[in-house]
Amino acid sequence: MEIQFSNSDLASILMRPQQMRTEMAFEVAALKKVMQVQKATGEEMQKLVQEATQLGRSLDVRA
Repeated sequence: MEIQFSNSDLASILMRPQQMRTEMAFEVAALKKVMQVQKATGEEMQKLVQEATQLGRSLDVRA
């Protein structure tokens, strides 16, 4: 699964308040982790899942 952003998507993200941009950055980072997990195996996957879980907790705290 590949995620692509159009210029209008990026522009709309940049126009949002700083807090929302920060949340979006965390969401994009979490999505990237999920995509890495899909390609990973074994121990690699466990480590990536832990990192993604930490990012998820960070998002929950900010929400």
